[in-house]
Amino acid sequence: MNDPDFKQQVFELQQQLDENVERFHTFLKLTRQAYACIEFDKPISTRLPVGQQASCMLAARLVECNDAFARIYGACNAANLEGARFVSLILSQEKFIERARRFVKSGYRLIDEEIENERPGGVQQFLIGNYIGEVTPQGLTRLWATLQDVTLQRLIEKAAGDGENGLWELGKELDYAFWVMDWEQFLMLYVGDAFEEVWKVPKQRLMDEPMSWLDAVHPDDRQRVHGAFLSQVARGDYDETYRIILPDESIRIIRDRAFPLPNRLGDIERIVGLADDITEPQEVRSGMNAFFDMSHE
Repeated sequence: MNDPDFKQQVFELQQQLDENVERFHTFLKLTRQAYACIEFDKPISTRLPVGQQASCMLAARLVECNDAFARIYGACNAANLEGARFVSLILSQEKFIERARRFVKSGYRLIDEEIENERPGGVQQFLIGNYIGEVTPQGLTRLWATLQDVTLQRLIEKAAGDGENGLWELGKELDYAFWVMDWEQFLMLYVGDAFEEVWKVPKQRLMDEPMSWLDAVHPDDRQRVHGAFLSQVARGDYDETYRIILPDESIRIIRDRAFPLPNRLGDIERIVGLADDITEPQEVRSGMNAFFDMSHE
């Protein structure tokens, strides 16, 4: 077709597609959510027995992932992992086959799957996985996976089972600004030494005034963070990223999380918090700003 207007429309559509693909890959690099796309050399027939379909998935190939996914499997970045056979990443084929069978039986969709891994060196990981397959008339062709690392939350829950001393000992081992609050009385019970390293103020101030950490939060972020803290910590979904201004007027970027610890009756007695300095080099921050300034397309 020689219509100039049509060619221009095709060109503009292709340009928009390329821009959206670039934005998607930028998002994959920046998000904390681990993402992967896994393909099979040949579609796996959905008519095969469940166990046979599950076994065939061992030969899957990792065609795309982000750095967050790569780090879970011990690689420095996605480039070191893409193209690998998935079987090479699995430490327990028995557990994988069991999970793959549930995936098939659930209609090639597995949501909020609890996964417990033990990586080389005895490092224990706790993950929540979501798997969605693409099924065509030829069979299962690929699947998408997202993983959320909840290792810290599980370690805290385990430590809490040993009483407050267990939490205090865990706080000494963590590099995070770690604190424990009595939620009913709104009193600080414990503040780790790392808080002073991150906020550059004495931890006793936080013990005396539990919300004094907000004073350092950037004015443009403070209201959002304050509201999120009060409304989300008891639900277990408080996970905020914000800026703080240190006494020397330098700015750091903080990722702040908090988890409730219910008692045997299900009432929230304790809140455990973890704050981590995730300040990135200026060029990465600029990339994040550019990404979030893009249109919603």
